[in-house]
Amino acid sequence: MERVRTRFITLLAERQNHIAHHALAAWDCEAPAQQQVHLQEAGSALHMIAGTAGSLGFDALGTSAQSCEMAILDYFDKIQIEPEPLPHAVIAKIDEFVAMSQSLLDEFG
Repeated sequence: MERVRTRFITLLAERQNHIAHHALAAWDCEAPAQQQVHLQEAGSALHMIAGTAGSLGFDALGTSAQSCEMAILDYFDKIQIEPEPLPHAVIAKIDEFVAMSQSLLDEFG
């Protein structure tokens, strides 16, 4: 099990960068279609983390990842009904996740 946790931490560093990159790109993007692509990329990485973190004892990280993924999916549901700008709250939630994952990486680094 320790080997799996170590692999998770290694992948977390890569996924954290991936999530942060795509969240910032979505925030900066003016084209709605491109914004959605970036958010889907971030959401996919968050989904993978949410699905694994809890089973490895990183419950808070898994809950945070799931919360971010749900915020992205809720936003996608809303824009299907009526287009709206990306809410700051979605990016803030992702930023909290990135900070939490960095704390975990620092702890194991």
